[in-house]
Amino acid sequence: MSPVAGGPLRPNAVRDVVDADRELALLRELIQAASSGPGVEPLAAAAARMITAATATDVCFVHVLDDSDRSLTLAGATPPFDSQVGKIRLPLGSGVSGWVASHREPVVITSASSSSSARGESLMPTSIASKCERT
Repeated sequence: MSPVAGGPLRPNAVRDVVDADRELALLRELIQAASSGPGVEPLAAAAARMITAATATDVCFVHVLDDSDRSLTLAGATPPFDSQVGKIRLPLGSGVSGWVASHREPVVITSASSSSSARGESLMPTSIASKCERT
């Protein structure tokens, strides 16, 4: 059972957020970022920027799963959190991002208590896991 409100993300969730032209532009931007070099950090940073622009969120954190499948490392983020890239590690299963990575299931948090830091989060397990937050 998912520990978050809202349940699993629908398969066509991107199409619900952006129109076809914007989706194509996002895909081109992502391909361009992926072609920029072998490092994951530039791609993760570009993905964070694109996600915040497409979803009207304030911040985005992109984590990568380590080779041992035991922790997530922050690989990309929007300012002011971009200075923390490579410094933040989360144990698999810890928090919402860790839960998503360990279960390999997307979730959308549609509501949270006022004491929670999770407001309008979307988390999707991909080869690059991301967390976006609307404040």
